[in-house]
Amino acid sequence: MKNIIKTKVQLSDEIKKLNDKIAELTKFKTERKRTEKILISEKDKLQLLLDGLSQTGIGVDIVGLDYKVLNQNKILIDRFGDITGKMCYKEYMGFDEPCSFCPMIKAIKNNTVEKVELKAADGKDYELTSTSLQNPDGSVDKVIEVVNDITERKRAEEKLKSRNKELEIFYDATVNRELQMIELKKEINELLEDKGEKLKYKIVS
Repeated sequence: MKNIIKTKVQLSDEIKKLNDKIAELTKFKTERKRTEKILISEKDKLQLLLDGLSQTGIGVDIVGLDYKVLNQNKILIDRFGDITGKMCYKEYMGFDEPCSFCPMIKAIKNNTVEKVELKAADGKDYELTSTSLQNPDGSVDKVIEVVNDITERKRAEEKLKSRNKELEIFYDATVNRELQMIELKKEINELLEDKGEKLKYKIVS
């Protein structure tokens, strides 16, 4: 009889332990679902922000330290395709290895905002601004990049540079012509002076 009672006590303890374990697992599962919902919500907010910037013509992406693209907004997807999980230097630049001018490593190492101008695989000119993006625990293994299309600006700069060059050439030619005219007038004045005649040109030195 004593063994039977003991067995019932043991069973009761085991059932209690199992119930406690089930309650613990249920709590863990509930917290996990809550955390997943928060993460999904934050990810959705981030994507909405990235896509919202597309309305302004600004490209935004997130790139990991391994150079893999983690996220893009619509404008970059429209221009380069969905390259999530692929190497940024390969898809954006058409290179087989990381860009020598890549601002990502410097941005993470120095915790600074780094900028560079480049010509991408689509033939357009871009200004790339890169800054580190912290994880919740404070660690950093990725950057967020803002990509501005500066093709029209670069064209305008080249046009202005070309125009300035033309003006320099014109100015040099005009100055040279003016100097030649002064020398000719001097020669004529000298010849007239030798003949004892009145000087024809007034030359201001």
